Amino acid sequence: MKRLAILITYLALSLTAVAGTFTLMALTSSTAYAHNHDSDSDDDGDNHGSRSVNQIQPLNADGEVRIDNLAGSVKVVAWDKDQVQVTGTIGGMVQKLDISGDAKSLDIRVVLPHNVEDEGCDACADLQIQVPKGAHLEVSTVSADVEANGLTGQVHIGTVSGRIVLNSSASRIEAKTVSGDVQVVGSGKGASLDANSVSGTVHLSDVDGNVITENVSGDIKVMSRHITGLKMSSTSGNLTFEGTPLKGGDYNLNNVSGDVVLAVGSSPDARFDVSSFSGDIDNSFGPKPTRVSKYSPGMELHFSNGSGGASVSARTLSGDIHLQN
Repeated sequence: MKRLAILITYLALSLTAVAGTFTLMALTSSTAYAHNHDSDSDDDGDNHGSRSVNQIQPLNADGEVRIDNLAGSVKVVAWDKDQVQVTGTIGGMVQKLDISGDAKSLDIRVVLPHNVEDEGCDACADLQIQVPKGAHLEVSTVSADVEANGLTGQVHIGTVSGRIVLNSSASRIEAKTVSGDVQVVGSGKGASLDANSVSGTVHLSDVDGNVITENVSGDIKVMSRHITGLKMSSTSGNLTFEGTPLKGGDYNLNNVSGDVVLAVGSSPDARFDVSSFSGDIDNSFGPKPTRVSKYSPGMELHFSNGSGGASVSARTLSGDIHLQN
């Protein structure tokens, strides 16, 4: 019964990952559709070459900025001014760069003519955008890479095939992509972070607070000594956590067909609940694992180290689990 329960758990994990994949695709596809069929403006755009842009708009220190670009790149840099400056270039197929709103909320959209197909815009726009450091930022792209630096407010970034690079001390972070990589360095103290990919890699470092990160067919690596809550899951990639379990912290790593690595120091203060359905478990600082049953290859390991102040759970279906110093 116990092994049947484990199988059901992993089946549920796989179905959740697949559902998440389709949700991401639906959200980002709707963005592309909005670009492609947005408005029938009288301005048909210049189809013969790129144009430079340089626009400035006022924005409150904690205002909202929403950026929408189909392809190319978006680079956001925080500054101390209560305004937004947009520079860069837009391609010949772009109808216009539309900036609308007020000092509380701005929308920055790269608008294509209604008769332009998504795939016809290889580099719709390369934008450099400076915003107040405390602004609430939302970026949505299809194949544009996104980079953001220095923000302290909330950050939400979504793309289909673009790469996400975020270096900030933001209080709330969402970074989601389908086939691109995600890299997050830093966060605010006690922040909430959600980072997902479908077929890219996810790498998080020096983050603080509560972290949820998922992948389908890529690796995830989390490196931090300031995480109080961690949920990592993958279907066919490897999971790695390098850090220190904190008192009262809860750390859960669940995999289907990849390895799990826990590099938590030589004397972590935690309770460990570790099992692999058909892989091995090695432990460099505590007791050795035991077989679940003499009739099956499964291994499990349950023990406390120190006062057992944190809870650490690691499970995989067909991979190995490594507990390292």
